[in-house]
Amino acid sequence: MSPEQAREFDALVIANLERWFRRNGHVAVPAAECAGVAERLRSLLAEKGLPRVPPGGRPEEAGELPAEECAAMERCVLGPLGTDERWATPVRQLVKACLQPEFRRCRDSYREREADGSCRRQQAGKARGRLSGSPCVDCPYWLELTVERHARVVRDGWAGDVAAFESDAELYLPSDFRALRRHVRACAQG
Repeated sequence: MSPEQAREFDALVIANLERWFRRNGHVAVPAAECAGVAERLRSLLAEKGLPRVPPGGRPEEAGELPAEECAAMERCVLGPLGTDERWATPVRQLVKACLQPEFRRCRDSYREREADGSCRRQQAGKARGRLSGSPCVDCPYWLELTVERHARVVRDGWAGDVAAFESDAELYLPSDFRALRRHVRACAQG
């Protein structure tokens, strides 16, 4: 990443972390801690390389990061924050969002229904606990669809009252997360 790309990456990581902590009722975390996470994640990206779309990639070909590998990367990004449990979830999601192989097709997890017809990913509490809201952190829609089209796709697959989505679309489709995913893709493409 160029110095300018690095500054933008850090700002996006910090924005995502601040939103996650705020939305989950935590007291504001020190800016220096967020900046440290961003710097360590950027260093990890430089070491590991940015994710690429597998040739002709189908969802089953991309796969998720192996649990052990992901855990090791999380520890690296957590650094001195490793003993503070508040950081585990957002850092794990950042690692996956930035380093997991890209899927070519959406797995439709954002609209998977339970036996009672409900959808966990569309519940406010579940979406709040995810940096990516309702969709997966590695969903191709973040990269391929416009904001408006992505909102329409999610709304069309909504399991319950669409008014819940429309009243707080930013909870279910956070714009700072979209910007982070797009920035990582742009950096990967050179």
